[in-house]
Amino acid sequence: MALLPCLSEAGHFSEALPNGETLKRTATVHELFARQAERTPDVIAVHYQRERLTYAQLEAEANRFAHQLVANGVAPGDLVGLMLPRSTELVVALIGILKAGAGYLPIDPTTPALRRAAIIRDARPAALVIDHANAAWSDAVPQHSVTLHVDRESLQAGPAVPPPLVRHRADGTMYVLYTSGSTGQPKGVVLEHGGIVNILTWMVREYGFSERDRVLQKTPFTFDASVWEFFVPLISGGTLVLVEPEMHRDPAYLVETVATMGITTLQVVPSMLQLLIEQGGLERCRSLRHLFCGGESLSHQLQDAFLRTLPVPLYNLYGPTEASIQVMTWACQPDTSRDHVPIGRPIDNVGVYVLDGSGCPVEDGAAGELYLGGVALARGYLGDRKLTDASFVTRTDACGKPIRLYRTRDIVRRHWDGVFEFVGRADEQIKLRGHRVEVGEVEACLREFPGVRQAAVVLQDSDGAASEHLAAHIETGDGQMTIPDLQKWLADRLPEYMLPSRFRLLGSLPRTAHGKVDKKQLAYVPVPLTAQEPPGAKAARTEGPLTHTEQLLGDAWHRALGVRAVDMEQDFFSAGGNSAAGATFITQAACRGVPVTLRQLFKLRTIRAIAADCDAATGAGGRSAPTSLGSGERVLRRAYRVERQFPHDPGAFTQGLVARGQVLYESTGGRGQSEVRAVDLASGRILRRHRLEDRYFGEGVAELGGMLYQLTYQEGTLFIYDSESLTPLGAVSYESEGWGLAAHDGGLIMSDGSSKLYTLSPETGQREVLFEVTDGGRPLSGLNDLDAAGGLIYANVYPTDQIVIIDGRTGTVVSSVDLGALRPASARDEGSVLNGIAHDPSTGRLLVTGKRWDRVYEVALHQSTSAAS
Repeated sequence: MALLPCLSEAGHFSEALPNGETLKRTATVHELFARQAERTPDVIAVHYQRERLTYAQLEAEANRFAHQLVANGVAPGDLVGLMLPRSTELVVALIGILKAGAGYLPIDPTTPALRRAAIIRDARPAALVIDHANAAWSDAVPQHSVTLHVDRESLQAGPAVPPPLVRHRADGTMYVLYTSGSTGQPKGVVLEHGGIVNILTWMVREYGFSERDRVLQKTPFTFDASVWEFFVPLISGGTLVLVEPEMHRDPAYLVETVATMGITTLQVVPSMLQLLIEQGGLERCRSLRHLFCGGESLSHQLQDAFLRTLPVPLYNLYGPTEASIQVMTWACQPDTSRDHVPIGRPIDNVGVYVLDGSGCPVEDGAAGELYLGGVALARGYLGDRKLTDASFVTRTDACGKPIRLYRTRDIVRRHWDGVFEFVGRADEQIKLRGHRVEVGEVEACLREFPGVRQAAVVLQDSDGAASEHLAAHIETGDGQMTIPDLQKWLADRLPEYMLPSRFRLLGSLPRTAHGKVDKKQLAYVPVPLTAQEPPGAKAARTEGPLTHTEQLLGDAWHRALGVRAVDMEQDFFSAGGNSAAGATFITQAACRGVPVTLRQLFKLRTIRAIAADCDAATGAGGRSAPTSLGSGERVLRRAYRVERQFPHDPGAFTQGLVARGQVLYESTGGRGQSEVRAVDLASGRILRRHRLEDRYFGEGVAELGGMLYQLTYQEGTLFIYDSESLTPLGAVSYESEGWGLAAHDGGLIMSDGSSKLYTLSPETGQREVLFEVTDGGRPLSGLNDLDAAGGLIYANVYPTDQIVIIDGRTGTVVSSVDLGALRPASARDEGSVLNGIAHDPSTGRLLVTGKRWDRVYEVALHQSTSAAS
């Protein structure tokens, strides 16, 4: 066996950190956060729905929670299980656990109960943090363990305390992630602070993360890619923006969130990037500074499609769970000279070796197995010394030093310029929509089902990464079995991403000359998407559509799943659905005028149930259709439902609104009383305000990329503020009157009371006609306050209480609603019309109020041919 290159020659080994410390003496992750909290205590650290936490608030709550853990017996080196949905409570708990000297053990609340129980039995956490929805899991913890809740009220009300006095080490456990295991059982990978600090500080330096960044946290916390999403913004002064639970699967939601929340950094797997491009609207995401892609191979075609869509740096990331998040990265660029998009070069303090079957280094350009070394390596597999020793090996380099290496079993090629390219796998592990799947675990689970003699699971691809799926070929014994029973068996034991979507029952599986199952042959055998019953079983009757909505959803179902016969009563997942197909179904349904949410699909699961829920919400009975008005254009008259009411200053001469989380930004008019104010939506309390000079009359307001913009009426001035503090940042002049203002398609649009909408440059004040708005083929004048979301523009028509919804590409009014019934009795004079609308991205609903109204109403719009309210 040839000697390996010295470690310093095998990767990037500059051990310098931003503060001059070395890796062996560096801080832990939570200590880096604490230092940032001291530097920027009043900056927003976490933004989730209507809630915002400053760095000081997050530090204080995490310290108090850490003391609760210590008081309940949690000691340095322990594990603390986390069974929480994505929430502010989750972030507080993560940092609190680290401050207590423990490591966190993420447990997905949506994973089957049997799998969660197996992880808890194997890891034996000292404590389990749960919410009230998972209270029953208090009985599942091992003896001498405790269960805790994150009680935010008590954490906020308690006295300020320093973090617990416990010893923190760079080689201490930071987290344990359970990943798919080839032996049939998931395995826990133990990661330490030192490796995570290395990658986090490297990313901050390399990509220039700072206070201006808003990072979208969308990756489930049971995957290592989530770690940098949580902590990179929190150690660099940025804002962590949390996606709602389960909404990370919805491409339309993601595009809308990035575009409206000023997100600067987004991470997706290639299959989701494909769906985002197909969804449309990425060009609106102009606040993006970085898009990171990893988890599976990135194709040249997908890379080039994104770069054509949005001129934003795209980075391809590589790293196994057994290393600290990522160990190589590549800045994507159009390049036809390479066969594949590279996985790049190693980051600092990571050693990279390409070895042949004998453990000798291969020449540049030759394929070999990838071994990793350096600070990034995991400690090993929790409680499994045999598996750890098999995967983490020690070799001696040419300098005579022992090197600890991780054998990835990835086949790669190193080019002459030091760039690495992924070629394939040396085993049967696969990546499916960014998830690591050991097919041996799925096969072992299948073999436990009564009547299954042998099982082979293969990855098949019908049309690109987004349509890749697992197909299970099953050798049956003498017992009777049905595919629905098999599906239920697996669904009770495996996470959704590991479930085969296609099944094939056989008398015997094909074998090689050596008697092994011939998976290469099975990989090319097409398996129908619909479940197959054993020979002689009676074919199930296919339920056809009964309503217009069912018919529309059936067409979307067909396009998402590729099935010929669509059954209204068939379960989406038993029909072969997965998260990628679900996103396609939602997009296809929206194109047919039926808005479906991911939560509806995952909860209701059949076309009939989804259609009934949609029809119940609209009151349409399943058979209503848009009415035809004017010159034949289809203009839908909307019904509405008031979801909530909030207090509003009855003396305010409201001219414009924009909603961001719990804060409602309001522009008020009137000579000598015009101002822009940030209002707490729940209480109506004014948090911050800025008064204009007496000569200005405030009008529309919009928020874009962390800046707040305010129009004036006849003075032709656009004021610019910091959206957090309302500190004035400048002003530009424009020609014409200003009425309404909104962020749309990555820029600003304005109205001037006519039938036209204009783009408005916040840098130069130049405005250009976007389009003329038409209703039934006729120009619609009086366009006043504006907001925009999801490719639609909302405008109220002065001097009425009517809101119109406009196609953001064509200027055509597609629907309207009259909210006159909401006008309070105290504001019945002609001048007190509805005059403020805001689309709330956290709920998808409209917030509306008017001049001298004492209430802000949260309104949900529905499809209807009547004007019911």
